Amino acid sequence: MCAGPEIAAIIGGGLIGMQVMQGQEQARAARRTAGLQREAQRSAEASAITEREMASQQQRRANRRQPNVAALLSTAQQAATTGPASTMLTGASGVTGGGTMLGRSSLLGQ
Repeated sequence: MCAGPEIAAIIGGGLIGMQVMQGQEQARAARRTAGLQREAQRSAEASAITEREMASQQQRRANRRQPNVAALLSTAQQAATTGPASTMLTGASGVTGGGTMLGRSSLLGQ
């Protein structure tokens, strides 16, 4: 009858040892799972950033403004008739062909 309590103590000790080992294994598995979750989170964040940048680039491409060439030409033509393009010396019509003859000896204003 003495063997009964000793056997119970040995079995109890073995059960406690198994529980400790299972607890350690569960802790390792939890750390491993946490590491995998962190890695998956980083990957998802990187993918989200890449997708956001690509969407932004596509939106910029879609919203590119094209120059209005007709309006630019019209503005340039209107500016040619006034302002620095038209001076008191030349007027709006420009310089006449006879006034540009070279080789004439004349004094300015005479």
